[in-house]
Amino acid sequence: MQLAVVLLFVTVCVIGGEAAARFEPSEIHPGHEKECYVHEIRGYLKPGKKRYLANCSVVECTKERGALYLSFLSCGVVAHHPSCTPIPTSRFAVYPECCIEYDCPPGAGISRVG
Repeated sequence: MQLAVVLLFVTVCVIGGEAAARFEPSEIHPGHEKECYVHEIRGYLKPGKKRYLANCSVVECTKERGALYLSFLSCGVVAHHPSCTPIPTSRFAVYPECCIEYDCPPGAGISRVG
């Protein structure tokens, strides 16, 4: 049987804004058949577990129909008016609190891309 896997790049709504999302099959390594391998951490996650990454994103291991998948959420790309100013966030904040927000005057807004 041939298995076709499609990588999905979608924009999803999260609390207070939008995010970029990616869903992909996990690599399976000998001795870790029940865990997802995450390249970004050079390690493994069990299904249902999340890991916050340094690039203001989060990865989660899920099990669907017997197969392991990784789902990633990140801030996405923001296009803003030149008169908008970024609102500082804590350098210790994790996704989604680490995503840059902007303070814009009336009529000058932001738009999130992809």
